[in-house]
Amino acid sequence: MKITRLSIFAFLFALCACAEGAAEGEECTADADCAEGLECHMHDGEEDHGECEAHDEDEE
Repeated sequence: MKITRLSIFAFLFALCACAEGAAEGEECTADADCAEGLECHMHDGEEDHGECEAHDEDEE
């Protein structure tokens, strides 16, 4: 019974931790990984991970 409660708590904790999204400068693999207002900018030469950064309208 205690293991079930612990499992539920761990799941809810992980869910809450992921809900906010990664902060600026943290690792990401897609825009959805980043907090609101941030985008995932891939590292030079990389296609599978980058860092969350603020979107720059002038950058194209």
